[in-house]
Amino acid sequence: MYVHSLFCRTLLFSKSNVPTIVIGMEVLDNLPHDKIRGKIRHKLEQAEVVPFKDKKSNAYSKREKNREKFVPLSDPLLKMMLRTVPNYYTENPDSSLHTNACWVPSIACGVLRHIIHQRPNLGLVMADFDWLPAPDLNLDQALQFGNETPAEGSPIVTDMKGIDHKSYLTAPPHCDILFPTDFGKLESFVKRCIAKVTKSDSSPVVRVEKQSQFLERWGPRHVAKTKSWLTGHTPLLHDFVNCSVLTISPEDT
Repeated sequence: MYVHSLFCRTLLFSKSNVPTIVIGMEVLDNLPHDKIRGKIRHKLEQAEVVPFKDKKSNAYSKREKNREKFVPLSDPLLKMMLRTVPNYYTENPDSSLHTNACWVPSIACGVLRHIIHQRPNLGLVMADFDWLPAPDLNLDQALQFGNETPAEGSPIVTDMKGIDHKSYLTAPPHCDILFPTDFGKLESFVKRCIAKVTKSDSSPVVRVEKQSQFLERWGPRHVAKTKSWLTGHTPLLHDFVNCSVLTISPEDT
């Protein structure tokens, strides 16, 4: 929603062949996302947030909440994403033009593409939530929104008092916004970005694993030390089961 145009002007890495390792823990879920919708590829729309305007006075209202307005898709970052991995937006032929909206990780894709282009000798580890539960809404909120279906990939919006809200548009300021990460689609995006910049026969290995698989592969001794001799439970494998890890490594290890 146009926050990324400013964000992506920040210099993350200069161009270099120096071997570089990037580690990101619970970063993807907090990066800005964009909402898109449409029934036909060339008629896709992007959401913009606009203040509520009173029709009679033609003035912006301070009492009313902001609202989403869908406009024709024009943002270059979103267009790049959909050209690289078209299945980031899957058309639903049974949906109307106004109901099949979904959230896409625009900034995450922009950052990863930039890093891959700037540092071809890249090693990367990013871990985050691959699934999030529905918001815990009170009765008033549930009645207010009725049976409205949230867009695919919608975030959990929680205020500083620990109260969940149905939408960021109706939530108070200073909320924590968490998006689930579709690691399968992110893996496809990363692989295609790497394929465009890799000129040698040996391409970096891109892998997505559940957190437990990653920890068993790289820290078996740590896992063993935390395992209960009575039940076999270890928090390293059995807690946070809704987390996955995306890795880029120079060889298949």
